Amino acid sequence: MLTPRGLCVLALAVLVAGGAWAQDDENDGGLRTPSRLTVGMGDHFLGQLTPDGHTLIFVSNRNIATEIYAQDLEGGRERRLFDEGADVTWPRISPDGRHLLYVSFRNQASGQLCVRDLPGAENRRCLEEETSALQAEWIDASHVALVSRATIQGDLHLSRVTVEKKLSAKPLLERNLTSPTLSPDGRWLVYVPVQRSVKQVGPGFAARASAHLEALRLDRPEAAPIPLALDLPGQTGQPVFSRDGRSLYVVQFFTDSNADGVIDGGDSGVLFRVPFASERDDAPQLAAASSPEQLTSVSWNCEYPAPSAESLIATCSRDGSLDVYQLPLDGQVPSAWDIARLREELTMVGRRADQLLLYRQRLLREDRPKLRRLFMMRLSLLHLAFEDFHAAEFYARGMRAVSDPDTAGLAEPLQLLIEHRRAMKDRDRGRMMDELNEAEKRRLAALEPAAAPSPPSAVFQHVVRSELYEAAGNFTQARQELEAAQVTDTTPRAVLEAWYDRADSLYRKLEDREALVEAGRRLSLSKVFPADDQLDFARAAVRALYRGRPYAEADAAMAQALASAPAGSAYAFALEMGRHVNALHEERPPREVREALLAFYRRQTDPLRRRALVQDAVERASSLGADGIQEALATVYVEDAPANTEERRRAERLFRRAMMGRAYRRLARERMDDARADFDLVTQRTGSLESAVESMNLRLRAGVSPAVVEKEVTTSVASKAGSLASFVKAYLLARQLPELDDDAHAKAVEAAVKHLRASWKDLKNQRAAHALQGAIHHEDFLRSRNAAAAERANRHYLIALDLVRNNVRYKAMILGALGLLHTQVGNFHIALGHLDQRDKLPYVDNAAGLAVSLARARALLHVGKAEESAKAADQTLAMVDASPKLAPFVPLVVDRAALYNLAAGKFERALALYDRELPLLEAAPRDTEGLRNRLVVRLARGAAALGAGLPRRTLEDLDDVDRDLATPAVRETLKWAHASPEHARRSYRLIAAGLRANAETKLGRLDAAARALEQRRALFLEQFDETDRDEDIGAVTLAELRLAENAVDRQDSAQAARWLGMAIAHADTLRERTHTPVYSGQLDVLWFAAQLHSDGNTRMPFDVLGRVGQAHQSLVDQRTPSWRSYRAWFEIYLALGANPPAEVRDAQVTPAAP
Repeated sequence: MLTPRGLCVLALAVLVAGGAWAQDDENDGGLRTPSRLTVGMGDHFLGQLTPDGHTLIFVSNRNIATEIYAQDLEGGRERRLFDEGADVTWPRISPDGRHLLYVSFRNQASGQLCVRDLPGAENRRCLEEETSALQAEWIDASHVALVSRATIQGDLHLSRVTVEKKLSAKPLLERNLTSPTLSPDGRWLVYVPVQRSVKQVGPGFAARASAHLEALRLDRPEAAPIPLALDLPGQTGQPVFSRDGRSLYVVQFFTDSNADGVIDGGDSGVLFRVPFASERDDAPQLAAASSPEQLTSVSWNCEYPAPSAESLIATCSRDGSLDVYQLPLDGQVPSAWDIARLREELTMVGRRADQLLLYRQRLLREDRPKLRRLFMMRLSLLHLAFEDFHAAEFYARGMRAVSDPDTAGLAEPLQLLIEHRRAMKDRDRGRMMDELNEAEKRRLAALEPAAAPSPPSAVFQHVVRSELYEAAGNFTQARQELEAAQVTDTTPRAVLEAWYDRADSLYRKLEDREALVEAGRRLSLSKVFPADDQLDFARAAVRALYRGRPYAEADAAMAQALASAPAGSAYAFALEMGRHVNALHEERPPREVREALLAFYRRQTDPLRRRALVQDAVERASSLGADGIQEALATVYVEDAPANTEERRRAERLFRRAMMGRAYRRLARERMDDARADFDLVTQRTGSLESAVESMNLRLRAGVSPAVVEKEVTTSVASKAGSLASFVKAYLLARQLPELDDDAHAKAVEAAVKHLRASWKDLKNQRAAHALQGAIHHEDFLRSRNAAAAERANRHYLIALDLVRNNVRYKAMILGALGLLHTQVGNFHIALGHLDQRDKLPYVDNAAGLAVSLARARALLHVGKAEESAKAADQTLAMVDASPKLAPFVPLVVDRAALYNLAAGKFERALALYDRELPLLEAAPRDTEGLRNRLVVRLARGAAALGAGLPRRTLEDLDDVDRDLATPAVRETLKWAHASPEHARRSYRLIAAGLRANAETKLGRLDAAARALEQRRALFLEQFDETDRDEDIGAVTLAELRLAENAVDRQDSAQAARWLGMAIAHADTLRERTHTPVYSGQLDVLWFAAQLHSDGNTRMPFDVLGRVGQAHQSLVDQRTPSWRSYRAWFEIYLALGANPPAEVRDAQVTPAAP
């Protein structure tokens, strides 16, 4: 195999030269994203920060058992905090940071409270009481509140444990509860009450948690628990006080996310924060009356909140695994956002989970009763659209508590609508239709628009009745109900949206284009809606007008409608815009179409209309592949959008997508200067790290010095200038790493990491920054072989992968880097997992893709999949042969393909590949690597020729190998890591001797084969004298056994007996050294000796039958299936030896031992 340095150089290229694989939106200042802190195999959960904020304590099951780990947040390296020798869980750090409590299962299988001193986790002491510890929380720095049970069937109780040299406990509260938390001033205990699910079974095994919390005054012994029912849907759990005691963090389970019919702790968790004035006597009542603040969206599924002084730690489930994340104390939505910013952000997000989060925040900031009711209605309908019936009912009930005569009566029809859709869901699950029909009739009877308490309620009742009739199959009545709704300019926006959704659904099913167009046109003229909503309805009407029609017919329909549309109205604009968008129906539109579109854009002075035009035109151009249209619109849009606005953020996002796409296309066509100009433009205007990477790559490729590159790659975005400068400096240092000597390399790694850390606050949620830091530590590992560097690289790669989301390009890049890293570390099974995912994505003909492809072939070989490894290597070779750019890597890839085919037993294919490779090496310089590679390839080709049945070719190659091994210049090149030069040279001689023995045997030259085997035996004995390794004795035993076989083939039974005597002596030595009852090498020697002994013509130097009998008894005692064949044959030979012929008895006389 060729020297591996080629692949090591390629490792960093996967990231720092493979940046063209990244093209997607970057974190651009919208909703915050929780920062991932833990990575790796297994689950990581129950995170806690030390008071100084520098160390994370968490639980992991990466090694099957649950253990407690500590992670330095600055460096990122994790370590097991202590070895308990058993499962542990529930770590909690004391308020002063000096102690750690946890639940241990070492001495008590049901759980025992233990405490250790921090930071070293020494001085273990446990509560020596016959109780089962379940959960515990610190009361103060020297006292713990412990939830435990005395017996399996007993109730739970809360104890106060004093932490001294010996832990002691006394009762605090007799009550079934879980998740206790205590206010920092010691006044309040908040917990989740639990009840037995089954009377005969203790609550520690079968309990039902209450939907609400309870609070209890600890400083008043006579105080009774106070219910603390938060104003939230679903079930509340896992309360914990903030460090200052002013807030209570909880987890709310408000949707049946796992569809088991029950809302409980098995569903997705959402973090909330509730104000709690612990100094007041009515703190629980005030908290219950407040509006909890939602901190995370349901898509994150976060639990176990652990607030520190400056951030919030939580355990979140992503992609089927648990990890610890960090986010600000006010969550994903900054508390500084006002109503205007929330309104803007709602126009930017598309995911339902984000909409629910933002609308909840919008509701909290609204005091006007009418708007509060309408926001509740919107939240209810959002939940209802995704069949979150319980949450939808909660907001529907909340609407009733709001007093506003103008919107009275909206809650009741909404509640009936929820019941109807739940019934439809039940019907899909097999509910009886007769029962359902009766319920639907009752709902229709309850809806009386004529008696509605307000006009909006009457409209909404007609909407609900329309849906009920449609569900019953009566489309005529459904249409009549919808059209009976008296929609006016005073109808609230939420009701109008519900009316339009109903119209859209019904008229589509009825295929009534005109009615749907009219519905959208009508709402676009409604004064209830702001200008942006009017425009949205107008666009919807126009889309309904031209959808499904040929281009010419669609244009004629819009022209006809435009003639009668009110001038200057949103509908008129949408029609004219629709005509321009409709004119785009080919990949390269005519120049006049493009110029007309841009002229229409420039005539618009309203930013909303410009935005709408850009959105619709870009959507159409994207579907056609009309990149020029996208680029032109993106450019004018970003130029017009005011700086430091959400409109500018939207424009930059589009500009980045469009221009980066053009830049990559130009790069693929090798228009380097044009591509660099595009990347520079994106970097200047948006501060994109991805475009900055490509700008630097192209400059460095053109020979520009790093100092000049650093000055040229900048941005005009003030908020990103500092972080971009730090990133650029770190990247340029990373690109220089492979060429630096060891001392300079270490200093450059340190400097690059320092540059990134200087702006880490701004970079930590950017995937490019984590990918770069991972690449730096990866390169550090390749040079230093320091496992800590590999751990850091792995951590940053995995965090970058978590930030990738749906970006296929970046996903491919990071998966490839992870696969390379774990292959180089030796974690081949882990590497293969990443590489198999990477292999599902397309490759490009570059060195990074080549490195990844070869790494996958290598990993397959090392996990025992030689056939697949050979196939993967052949595919890689085909990729190289098809790409002239990869010609320099042909020798390397041919060598790996030959090796993996040889390992798979495809000897003819391997031989052909080695025949192709050797001339390439002969033409290469005869330097250190060249001399070594020629010897190694000839040795491998000899093995392939032997497997292909060409022993003479094997001997020819071995003659060259022997000459090279005798040449001092070649011998000096044979060096291995962690081995002496003599050991490396001896290993090659051992391989050559073994191949020569096999080749000579196939040619029938048994004397020459014997000499080769004797040489091999002597080399192993020499190696044993030097290393004292057990495996060398085993190798000597095997060589002597083969010498015995060779002697038998030469009909020299005396010599065979001599070799068998030596072999059994060495086998006995190995068995004594390893203390194994059975050694397969010894069994092979005895089997062969018994076979030779049974003919009666050979005198053996040891008691064959006695030794065989002893071995047989050992096999019987072991009862291992893999020894079955040995046991059967030994029984046969023992039977033959019980009554041997006279000539055999004479041969059984054992001579003196040599």
